[in-house]
Order: sequence, then structure tokens, then C-alpha cells
Amino acid sequence: MRRGSSAEPAVLLVGGGIAGGGAEARLARLAEHLFGGIADVAVLHDNGSLGQTHRGKILRLHWKNRWSYLGIAIQLQRLIRQSHYDVVFAFGLFPIAVASMALLGMTNRPKLIINEITRPHENLKNANRFRRFMHTVTIKRLYTCADLITANSIDGLRETCQMMGRHAECGIRLPNIVDADRVGMLATQRSSISICHERYMVWVGRLDAMKRVDTIVEAYSRAGCAGECGLVIVGDGEARERLERLVRSLGVQDSVTFIGVLENPLPILSAAAALVLASEYEGFSNAVLEAMFCDVPVVTSYCSSDAREMCRQGAALGFEVGDVDGLAENMGRIVRNEAADQQLVQQARLYRAPHELKQAISSYEAAIRSVL
Repeated sequence: MRRGSSAEPAVLLVGGGIAGGGAEARLARLAEHLFGGIADVAVLHDNGSLGQTHRGKILRLHWKNRWSYLGIAIQLQRLIRQSHYDVVFAFGLFPIAVASMALLGMTNRPKLIINEITRPHENLKNANRFRRFMHTVTIKRLYTCADLITANSIDGLRETCQMMGRHAECGIRLPNIVDADRVGMLATQRSSISICHERYMVWVGRLDAMKRVDTIVEAYSRAGCAGECGLVIVGDGEARERLERLVRSLGVQDSVTFIGVLENPLPILSAAAALVLASEYEGFSNAVLEAMFCDVPVVTSYCSSDAREMCRQGAALGFEVGDVDGLAENMGRIVRNEAADQQLVQQARLYRAPHELKQAISSYEAAIRSVL
């Protein structure tokens, strides 16, 4: 490989940041473990730190606003020329745009792998015409210079390839990355939050209309299990006040608890009877995998092809988006049928396996080697 000092390829990971959940957590785990932790990392936001297993460099690009991108691309190009990378691996729209601009005009440039972290079509559904146009043009112009297209969800890969005019078979779906030991450690941390329900179902996320938490509240009311099992809502957002009114109007305010945002929701999640999601759409939910690694049953709307697949495999219970009665039936099954719960947990252990740290990292390393 170009550096000569290692048998492994020289890789630069480019992302938004390394602090937080979702794509940022995935980038951090990759930096710490990819090829033994030797990859360098460039991040737009100056946040977070990496564990001791990371032996590469961290370049903080100090993004401030949309006018920062050109300067960041020039800075990144200088780094790439100096370090002679074999592969640049970029995660998410803006890091991909910066990486693509940095590689423009370079001779003997490194291979570029892009990873779409969302669902482009669904994310733009409610956007104005100008934003949809600019987003589509950006993807078609900048993503096409990629040597490999990847995404961590079935729909994310399909929608990205569609916008680029390519078949989904041209890309690779890569797993999320879950460090089971880290999840277990965070789940056993002592929480300052006291739950008044001995048994409860939980929802975790951002309270906005797309998450359809109103479906969960209405289904919980119809399921008639308030005396047996509470409902805990972890998170905050613009829909909270409306949801609190809905809870009062349905008369279940004594059984539904709003907790707000938690830095570490895993102690609450790991003790739940089930994780419930009712989103209109998702890419691939980290909360679902964390629940599965905590052996917590999952109930989810068919918000994605991944959700349908996990339900088809018996790793979760599913219902159509907005189907209050279908969700209420699943809630009742969770509360009253412990044997069914155990069956879900057993199937979820099989489903979650490719996302476990060691196996997932191997998938990313194989994708990198495939372009070389």
C-alpha cells in the first residue's frame, strides 16, 4: 500500500463529527477499529474525541457555514496530497460533497467510497422545490465520482442509486456498528431517572410529526393495558406539547411518562418490556439495534424495507404506518404473552449478528479492499 509502513490500506474517513449517535457514533467506531485503528479522520465539526484504540490522526475542519465548504475542500485536498491515501471514505451528504470537491482534478487520486446515511427521497419529501432541485443536482454531480456507493439501509442504497441513475446492485449495503460491550456498560450505568411503572414500554427519539408518536399513544390507550404496563417517552421536540394534550384527552396521563432528552437512555431502554417505533420512514434505526442487543423486544411500523425484513424474519413485530389497531394488538401481545417475547428476543439475536462490532468492521474492510 502507498504508505509502505503497513500492510493495510491508508484510509481517510470523512464525516460530520465523532460525538453523538447515529452516523457520528458509527464513524467513531470505525475510526477506533478499522484495520486496527490506523485510519485518519477528518470531521466538519470540532467535537468529541476517540478512544485509545485509535492510532491515526484527527483533522478538525472547523465548518462554520455554507461558505466554509470551498476552503475546507482545499484544506482537505492538501492533506490528501501530503498523506498519499489509498481510499477516502465519506459519510453523509456534506462530507461527501467536501471529499468529492477535494479530489477534483487530482491525478492518481485515491479511491472514493461514499456512504449515504439517510434516505434521500424521503428526506426531501416536504422540502421546497429549490432545495429538492439543489439536493438532487448535488447528488448526481458529486456522487458520480465515487468508486463505490454504500449505505447502511436497504432504502438508502436504493434511493441514492435511483437519484444517480444507477441500479442498486452497483452499491453495497453496509451494517450499522454496535459495540455490544459498550452498550452493556452504558445500559448498566446508574440512572437518575426514576420510573414509577414496574413494567413499561418505551419510545426513544426526537418528538416531531414524522415519528408518529401520536400513533403510539392512541394505540396504548386502545390496548387497554395501562394497569399492567406503562408507556415511557424519552426525547423532546416540537410535537411534545401536542402529545401531552393527547395523553390527557385519552385519560392515560397517569400511565404515560414524558422524560425528555437523556444523554444515555440505555438504562431506561434496557429495562423496558419493549421498544416501540411508529415512524413514517427511517433509514436504519440505531435504537432498534440497541434494544436488540439489550434483549428487549421491538415493535415497529413498516417504515422501511429493513423494518419489513426484520419482521419477516421474526425479529420484531410489525404494523403498517398509522395503523393504530395493529399496533394496539402488538402491544397487547407484548404485555400478555411472555413466550412470544422470548421468541422475538431469540430471533433478534440472529438478526443483530452482522451489526456486532467485529463482524461489522470486517464488512467495511472488505468493501475497502474491493475497490483496491
